[in-house]
Amino acid sequence: MKNMKPPLLLFIVVSVSLEALPVSVTSNNVGAYRPTDDITVDCGVSSSSPVDKRTWIGDAEEGSRYSPIEKTRSSVIAKANGSHPSVPPVPYYTARLSRSEFAYTFHVTTAGPKFVRLHFFPSDYLNFSRADSLFSVEAAGFTLLRNFSASLLADYTRSPSFSKEFCLTVGDDRILNITFTPTPGDSDAYAFVNGIEVVSMPERLYYSTTIDSKEGIKFAGQATPYSFGTTDALEMVKRLNVGGNSIDSADDTGMYRTWELDDDYVTSSYIGVLPVNRTIQLSYSDQVPSYTAPDSVYTTARTMGTNKTINLSYKLAWSIEVDTEFYYLVRLHFCEFQREINKPTDRVFEIFIDSQLVENRADVISWSGKGMPVYRDYAVYMHDGQKKRSNLSVAVGALPDGYTLYSDGILNGLEIFKISNPDGNLAGLNPDPVPVPDNQPVPPPASKASSNHSKTAKIAIVAGKASGFTVLSLLAFFLYRRRNRAKDSTSSDGTSWWGPVSFATTKSTKIQASSLPSDRCRHFSLAEIRAATNDFNEVFVVGVGGFGNVYKGYVDGGATQVAIKRLNAGSQQGLHEFLTEIEMLSELRHLHLVSLIGFCNDAGEMILVYDYMARGTLRDHLYNTDNPPLPWKQRLEICTGAARGLHYLRDGDESDDEAAPIIGNVTNGSGEVFSSSNNSRAAVTTTSSDDVFDESTTSYDSGEVAAWGCLL
Repeated sequence: MKNMKPPLLLFIVVSVSLEALPVSVTSNNVGAYRPTDDITVDCGVSSSSPVDKRTWIGDAEEGSRYSPIEKTRSSVIAKANGSHPSVPPVPYYTARLSRSEFAYTFHVTTAGPKFVRLHFFPSDYLNFSRADSLFSVEAAGFTLLRNFSASLLADYTRSPSFSKEFCLTVGDDRILNITFTPTPGDSDAYAFVNGIEVVSMPERLYYSTTIDSKEGIKFAGQATPYSFGTTDALEMVKRLNVGGNSIDSADDTGMYRTWELDDDYVTSSYIGVLPVNRTIQLSYSDQVPSYTAPDSVYTTARTMGTNKTINLSYKLAWSIEVDTEFYYLVRLHFCEFQREINKPTDRVFEIFIDSQLVENRADVISWSGKGMPVYRDYAVYMHDGQKKRSNLSVAVGALPDGYTLYSDGILNGLEIFKISNPDGNLAGLNPDPVPVPDNQPVPPPASKASSNHSKTAKIAIVAGKASGFTVLSLLAFFLYRRRNRAKDSTSSDGTSWWGPVSFATTKSTKIQASSLPSDRCRHFSLAEIRAATNDFNEVFVVGVGGFGNVYKGYVDGGATQVAIKRLNAGSQQGLHEFLTEIEMLSELRHLHLVSLIGFCNDAGEMILVYDYMARGTLRDHLYNTDNPPLPWKQRLEICTGAARGLHYLRDGDESDDEAAPIIGNVTNGSGEVFSSSNNSRAAVTTTSSDDVFDESTTSYDSGEVAAWGCLL
């Protein structure tokens, strides 16, 4: 709260005062559905264990109904060699493993669609190495996993244990076989599993939707609807309780689904507000029964906010990483419960799937009514011939006056499922190995590295000793004069039409997407940045400054090393620097200047991505170093290279009459860096002098002379 601006703080106070008294909602649909089949198998153990009112049955019990079937009887049961504080013992600490094929057969009570959940804890077991698990899984005629590496997925997602959830249909014989097969051709490869669930679901839950069921569902970017049914299999990719808390399996409607909170997946420049329903009783319908989702999904939401001007300037967006070359089912959950939204057209908005418009007039009140949950299903095909994985985006956008009373959008829940290909395949490719810097092991996700940054920075993106605020203000002035750029207006009418929210959450860094030059440098998603730095792990830190940390990272599947500068959030000075540095550096390309590759402004972050200079700074090669002495010829090349870079900054590109000269920073030994090919490059920064330039000044020679310096 202390970092919030006064207007935002005032808005929150007013919003809470306008909210109705906190009366608890009495409805509770936990356990609304009772599955006919609720099978839980704890693999690799000979006893049963009660967990959250369910009993996990060991597959190694004498006479167990769930003992595996295998031709060679070569599977073994074992306990993991290690443990993890975030991993529950049941069903994860024991496993069944084999270097030969084995299968489980389940005789279920009823035919129809079932949830199948496979639980994995990649670890060393006896003589089975964690890295050697490589196998396929087939069930009900579908390939669920192929050549699957559980360890690679765990490292990539930074999850020590995980589950894979599928939706399959069991035929009239009521027999479900799940077969595990090690990848052939590798004598060390083995298959394993820690736990298995088979749980019934209502046939209408995902397969027989009541919305346009005969015609199919809307297909993003296509005029023809998309159809799928019980002859298809689904894999759950992501399930989010938008605007609310995470929901454990025990608090689901009886099918033991888990719902994540959505904070980490919001990618828009503003993150909206979070209204909560404390007064209105939910009313379910035949089309949307009470088992569809937990009450807490429909009593919380994320909306765009109450500022019309801001809402019309952006789209509230989420991004989920998915496998490419598959069709996806995207389910959006809605429920209107805010006091001001009572009739059709009160809140009408747009919906986008993968940046494609799928609803131009979404009106939840018209779809269902007030306090009545509803969902909409959409299909999308994710294609990218060069990438294994891509980001699937979901966004809502506001409409102006004339279309709606309130220019706002809302979302309560989000589910994304991969749909099996015509050949029955659901298996994607394994993620690339997580890069390990300097032969250091990747620490477990829960560990915290030391915060003592005593290391010397190996790259110099920002060098100099002048005030950053003065620096960037001066630079912005020069850019303004030379290019006659229009001043960005941040005025807002500040009108707040309604305030039924329990609290507001907006980014302290508000950046209009149109102000960032994504056409001249690459826009990285936050997911890409997190993967590149192992979730900003401190073992990757190579530089520390007042602006924040600099990380060594890997992008493009580990093929490219980059330097990632993460600015401290919540600083107006940092925002000013961020915008100006992107604006300036995206236009600078020179052999002897460190290049800006891209940026990331997702979820309130201010991140800049540069070329990584693998051989460090000039200072590293001159002072207190074990590096061999620099030959005089190379020193001369360094001087001339720096001079060329500084000349480019001072006089611009002589071939471009419009190019603006830029006042540069005092160059010192830390600001000169080396690429892997030993090319010297100046780290582009700015500085200020004590001279004050009048707007009518036409010559800056005296100030520039005061600003230039070279210590080579």
